[in-house]
Amino acid sequence: MFKNHQELQDIGSSAADPRAATPNGGVSPHPVSTDTGPCKTLQDFAFPRDRFGVVRNIVLFEGPAPEVHHAVAEIRREYRSATTEPPEETARHRQLIRSETDGLPATVPADAITLAVRFETAPPRTPTSVPIALIGVKAITDRWRKTMTTGHVYFDTRLVASAVAMVYCAGPSTGHMSRGLIGSLGGHRQAYFRLKRHFYDDDDTFFRDVVSEAAEALIEYPYRPEWREDHSPLRLQFMSEDPSRHEWGLADGSDSAAPGGDFLVKNGFLPPEGVSVSAQTNWLTALTLLAHATNVGIYAFFDDDGQMMISGYALCTAGLIDAGLKPTVQLSETDRQLYRLGSQPTEETAMLAVLNIYAKTLGDAIADYIGHGGTNDLVSRLARHQVEALSWLAKHADSGAATRAGYYRSVPGSPDAAPATDTR
Repeated sequence: MFKNHQELQDIGSSAADPRAATPNGGVSPHPVSTDTGPCKTLQDFAFPRDRFGVVRNIVLFEGPAPEVHHAVAEIRREYRSATTEPPEETARHRQLIRSETDGLPATVPADAITLAVRFETAPPRTPTSVPIALIGVKAITDRWRKTMTTGHVYFDTRLVASAVAMVYCAGPSTGHMSRGLIGSLGGHRQAYFRLKRHFYDDDDTFFRDVVSEAAEALIEYPYRPEWREDHSPLRLQFMSEDPSRHEWGLADGSDSAAPGGDFLVKNGFLPPEGVSVSAQTNWLTALTLLAHATNVGIYAFFDDDGQMMISGYALCTAGLIDAGLKPTVQLSETDRQLYRLGSQPTEETAMLAVLNIYAKTLGDAIADYIGHGGTNDLVSRLARHQVEALSWLAKHADSGAATRAGYYRSVPGSPDAAPATDTR
């Protein structure tokens, strides 16, 4: 997330490669060439020339050769900087459009060809303005949708909440309803970053730039539920200034760890100060770590956006997680009895226990923030999170069944909290 924090990805106990996950962030402000000639590398196409940013456009046509060439010529007349992409890049663009819209067949039909063009346009002047490029491209593609399939990838590179990334596909086989995907830095960020990744050569560079650029963005973290059935609200937080970090850093690619390998490495990549990289946990992992962390003086807390965090560096130093973020400990028999998990705990039973802990901890935090002058926005956000948790508990179980009174404190600075784990 932004506001000096960067939520990088969703990770469960499988410890999937964080570098291939979906971050919430902005775009790199590093200047590069915007020459409209052939693109030597994806990086030449990925970044804006200045901090105001540009919009990257890719338009693809697939159908009978004469019609495709006419449509490409029309695009190039309208957008003089448009250049035709080489075959390998066209294939890559086609795969993106197909995977995100399901509007193209698995292979190009025998009687068809595929061409793609790329060009840059100016971003909208105001957050509520309709992008001119969308209007202009749609006017052209609409004229050809009865005879060929068209796709448009639109990516706004700016570090603003209204920056939009979109992919759209239309044609004879897509019906009257166009198929597409849209995301923005102020809303559906997972979609935004899936499309952003398309403009990078590799996961390593993508990871470094997204994490580093978070320090330059001031985009409000949008409200959203902090948990789903497949992940808990607890996040492992990694900040460079965390006093529990010691020599640990983040793996960022082949120079420090193989893809799919360890997330933490000695003397690894360090995000700028103030930028928080966080990894989500599944329900069993969350309950296991919370049960053991309090025994060694590590406590969860809520950050400025109301997200439930615990220091990942502190957990690693204490030996509770390994370098791949997998727990090195298990719930004891006493824990299983306390939380009514049975002899073989499941995600479902752990979810009940964690949500009870989460709801109680939110209540403690709300009371503490009200008593110590916490902002109305933060208190309101925490209260909304608590209502969501209690509503689920009321529908699915006795809300007191798994509660352990005084299990742990979440408020930084409380008498039984550990300030060292609050990495702000």
